[in-house]
Amino acid sequence: MLGASATLVEVAGDFKRPFEAKFAFCDEFLFAPERGSSQFALSSSVTILPVHLRPPSIDQGVQAFLWALGLGLFIWLGLLAIGVSGATSFILAAVAGGLIFLYVRIFGEEDLRR
Repeated sequence: MLGASATLVEVAGDFKRPFEAKFAFCDEFLFAPERGSSQFALSSSVTILPVHLRPPSIDQGVQAFLWALGLGLFIWLGLLAIGVSGATSFILAAVAGGLIFLYVRIFGEEDLRR
């Protein structure tokens, strides 16, 4: 538990001395000694292994839509920047976005490793 405190007994030579311990470790679990045992509690600790985090799975259609939207917006703003009229640039960007969507949807999926 984080922030747990306990009184532990350390066996050092011929005498026992109690001490106050406060534990707040996220990467180690510390086991307290059993009742009646005079073993030092910190001697038995387990370290948690690092975990490889993966990004969430996103459907291929959503990925294709995001690519089409982003590149279609880029094309639309690019056409407006070079002086093409608003209606013409929107139609060309919408057609390009649709073609980008189809291309990414059909050919953008990776083959699964076996």
